Amino acid sequence: MDRREFDIRNGELMHLRNRLHTEQVALQDAKLKLSLIEAEMRVQIAQALNPETGKALYSNEALREAALLEMQDVQADWRQTQVAVREGERKVAMTRATIEFTANELAYAIARAAFDAEHEPQD
Repeated sequence: MDRREFDIRNGELMHLRNRLHTEQVALQDAKLKLSLIEAEMRVQIAQALNPETGKALYSNEALREAALLEMQDVQADWRQTQVAVREGERKVAMTRATIEFTANELAYAIARAAFDAEHEPQD
């Protein structure tokens, strides 16, 4: 492996690491948005009152969780954000795997070049 080839492969690795960082930030943003949407839903559920009695509409945890699941099914923004989180997790995992593969390829090429240099036939 010559210096030019090493620089090219190392540049690819740096590009992948930058992409990973960008994807991780986007994933964190999507997760935060999903958490905020869910928190807003939980507040709505906690504040819901029975119009006849004035008491909490969802009086126990099981009812509140069922109401949350129902709201999540209905609210398009929550579903879209959940899909964005899943897609972001997939992208991050794929980029990590690509980085690992590329780093291993580079390490092998370096080791192979060193071995070949050590064992060159003598004239």
